[in-house]
Amino acid sequence: MNEADFDKLVREHHGLIWKVCKTFFRNEEDQKDLFQDILYKLWKGKDSFQQQSKVSTWIYRIGLNQAIDKTRMKKKGLVSLSEANALDLATAKTRQTEYDIEALYQAIDQLKPLEKALILLYLEQETYRDIAEVIGISEKNVSVKLVRIKEKLKGYYLNVIKHLEQHGT
Repeated sequence: MNEADFDKLVREHHGLIWKVCKTFFRNEEDQKDLFQDILYKLWKGKDSFQQQSKVSTWIYRIGLNQAIDKTRMKKKGLVSLSEANALDLATAKTRQTEYDIEALYQAIDQLKPLEKALILLYLEQETYRDIAEVIGISEKNVSVKLVRIKEKLKGYYLNVIKHLEQHGT
């Protein structure tokens, strides 16, 4: 893959990369850093991509691995945790939508990195087969984990909504 092909690949899939970044980090600087990290890894691995899977699967795999690594670095205190909790809700059209978006982000933030990766792929309407391929687990395991994650996320979401309503935030 030459530089022009790589540029085309990035243009075609930049939305997918941004979704990974925004799922794992709320702070715009962290998102931009992760985006650059993902691009670097894609560039570095471009010649080893053997097209045995879809390009989007390959990009998700690299993107999610980078996001999980960066999350682990933050948890080890290598990056400020306060930045990770910043929420950008400027595009919310109504107060209820703002609550919903904030609650969803806060609920997702409580998930473990692998759970975040799974729910992102699920919300992107990827097939269980594609999710299994990206994450490296069986389709059955994807199904089981998603059921558990949805229940966990539902509980987190309801707790966050309750907290927001009590504090008028």
